Amino acid sequence: KAEEEAAVAAPLQAAGQENADATNYTEKVTPQPTPEDSGLDNNLMNGQSPNFVDQLTSMINENDIGHIAEVQESMLKRFEKTNAKLDSFNLVSASKLGELLNAYKRHTDLLTDAKKDLHSVFRRIRILKETLSKTYPEAFVGR
Repeated sequence: KAEEEAAVAAPLQAAGQENADATNYTEKVTPQPTPEDSGLDNNLMNGQSPNFVDQLTSMINENDIGHIAEVQESMLKRFEKTNAKLDSFNLVSASKLGELLNAYKRHTDLLTDAKKDLHSVFRRIRILKETLSKTYPEAFVGR
């Protein structure tokens, strides 16, 4: 036993630790995680992964997957209904837009014709006024 203590104490003394007690010397080693700690088996650690997919699928809860699928299906139905409503809205909007464009064009044409008619009426009034002022100048003296 003395020989073992001397064998351990010799390297410590050589490293500059003359007063180190060989019996208190313990090497601090951080434990390495084992495959059992991480939940993976030795095949995965050795580079073989035939069970990797099995291990991943075993971590999945089938009830949760079923619930997710149901929610996705209900959302799909809602989106399809919404899409159908938007399509019908677009069709109705397009037909109303066509009707309103025709009405707008008719009203624009009506206003353009009214403007032309008013210009014609005011031009005639101006011509009549000039003719009357030449014919009866005393009636237009003060105006």
